[in-house]
Amino acid sequence: MDDEDEDARLADDRPVTPADVLNAWSAVDLPSVQLALDEQATAIASHTEQRLESRKELSALTKAFRAKNPHKDAERDDLLKHYQQAIDQVSQQCAPRAHGQS
Repeated sequence: MDDEDEDARLADDRPVTPADVLNAWSAVDLPSVQLALDEQATAIASHTEQRLESRKELSALTKAFRAKNPHKDAERDDLLKHYQQAIDQVSQQCAPRAHGQS
């Protein structure tokens, strides 16, 4: 039964039957939805772990930088490059979401 037939049956003021409910749940295809959500959760966990590692690296670089002479231009530039890379990674991950994509 397609959606138009089901909509027509529900529009005639008949009570919803258990068969109607079963048909609606069958159309959901729960195993496919569950698989897709599992994949998304795995990707989110991976991105979270990568961001945490990146933040730890930036923290260590910042501590090392502060412990040394803060007037060394080359080290400051290297630290700034690492921060910019981290910002770029986060921006790239967020860009698809900002445009309504996943």
